[in-house]
Amino acid sequence: MLLFTPTDPRYKRFLFAAHFGGTSSILLFRVSSTGTLTPLNPPSFSTNLIQSRNIAVDPLLQNVFVTTDQGGSNTQRYTMDRSAGVLTQSTITGQGGGSSFAVVVDPQQRYFYATDTSGNRVISYAITNASGTGISSPATGANPAAIAAENSGRFVYVGTNAGVDRFSVSANGTLANVGTTGLAGAVSSLVVNPSGTVLYAVHAGTPTIAPFTINSDGTLTALGTTAIGTAGNYAVVTPDGRFLYCVRTAGDILMFSIASNGTLSALSPSSIAVSSPVAMAMDPGGSFVHVTNATNIFTYSIGSDGGLTLVSQSVQSGMNLMGLTAPAFPEYFDPFTGKMVN
Repeated sequence: MLLFTPTDPRYKRFLFAAHFGGTSSILLFRVSSTGTLTPLNPPSFSTNLIQSRNIAVDPLLQNVFVTTDQGGSNTQRYTMDRSAGVLTQSTITGQGGGSSFAVVVDPQQRYFYATDTSGNRVISYAITNASGTGISSPATGANPAAIAAENSGRFVYVGTNAGVDRFSVSANGTLANVGTTGLAGAVSSLVVNPSGTVLYAVHAGTPTIAPFTINSDGTLTALGTTAIGTAGNYAVVTPDGRFLYCVRTAGDILMFSIASNGTLSALSPSSIAVSSPVAMAMDPGGSFVHVTNATNIFTYSIGSDGGLTLVSQSVQSGMNLMGLTAPAFPEYFDPFTGKMVN
């Protein structure tokens, strides 16, 4: 079979955006090879809950998870039609009280994890559990607004007002708090580089981006900090691990190159203006970065030097978009059948 590269039109890209509102929905788009967004049919999917916040897709592109601010600490799971990007509601999870906020999927495809910002805890769930019952819900520091999982699936990191809490993951998905790495200010975003060796924490206080080496036992070793002037909201890393981008509510996207040891250096120019960005998503093929400021979705192409160029803007009037995710996968051509498969 012939695998088409991410620059080929037959490489299927989608963008899902979570709308935070009285009646929440997920907006569904197909992303062209040039970065243009086209609404799917149907163009949106109602969550039947209120105030959708964040959204994540599992590594096998079979499930989509959305956190909501509705009582009961609900996180919705949807199955995804890989050929069309259409979603079907599968499970509504709940652990009683609270507000689900950040969500991440185990890279090993066993569990997903959601933070509860009012209950100050993180909840683990089995992807295969149709009942939606949580496995464990250990306490975190105050306001657990960010979460990341390292590549082996053995550790989960939660960003709080005091730093990064580390959790070990047992064979059955139970989480155990194994320590905290302190930071001066609330952590708003966590992202692990593709090789799984470095964790980046965006936090207030000074404000800065703090990279950490991820050790084999899950502990973190500081690699210094990079000052970013005003508070950052969200960060993503390119699939090749060469560049990091961070949006600031002040109105821009910061652009960094990543050294072999994980430290950051500002590109030149170091930023690109965008009005009041709140979230972003990386194209898995490394071609685009998507950014939303609640009523617009901006798509930027990534140059060979890491620079960003605006290629499309999709206006979403009346929306309050809070979370983005950008699933993508290749199609294959089977020379024996003469058909495309995925």
